[in-house]
Amino acid sequence: MTPVWHNGPLSTLRCPPSTPVVWSVRLTSPAASEALAVVRASTLDFSDAARGGGEGARRLARRLVGRALVARLAGCHSDMVKIDRKQTGAPVVVTPLGWHIGFSARNDNCLIGAARFPIAVDRESLDGAIVLADMLTPAEAKTIDLALPPDQRLQWMRRWTIKEAFAKLTSAPRMMRPETIETVLNEDGTAMATHDGRIALCWSRVHDGGVETMATWATSSWPQHS
Repeated sequence: MTPVWHNGPLSTLRCPPSTPVVWSVRLTSPAASEALAVVRASTLDFSDAARGGGEGARRLARRLVGRALVARLAGCHSDMVKIDRKQTGAPVVVTPLGWHIGFSARNDNCLIGAARFPIAVDRESLDGAIVLADMLTPAEAKTIDLALPPDQRLQWMRRWTIKEAFAKLTSAPRMMRPETIETVLNEDGTAMATHDGRIALCWSRVHDGGVETMATWATSSWPQHS
């Protein structure tokens, strides 16, 4: 099942039931303002934002628009959406039950994924991207070397976002070295990532000057449409 990539306000989001959604939104955009206007920050939200240091305001805004996305998909009021963190720092949806969320952010650019199964997302800017061979497996490095120079940077960035999303799926991204994650890319934007017997299915796109990727475990049970 291909995820729904959404760029605009949540009021315009239309997708089949149980379909994963990846929302690309700038925190300074009208789409974010619309979402923030209908979500009230909780004590948990403020407590989490306080750990963000100088990024506290953005961290709070990301949590609130994330709650708005889950509420939209779950068909509930945003007050019913509670997001906490695991001991590793990974976000977890406490209520409503059965939902999962993933975040990736650079300044005001925010990528949020929500689904009824484990999900992770990553977004990286293409501006100034440099191919770092030490982040690649030998097979990946060989494939990139064979690509035309204009394609090498994009291919490397796709692999990098996939590796980042894969690591986030484990809930302990800092414990994984990128060169130990093997990626296989397809021309249609899909991909596969493997590490130590675990397999993730991935989808990527180029949007707003960056590469955006969603990943989920290949063994995830994707609910059927009702």
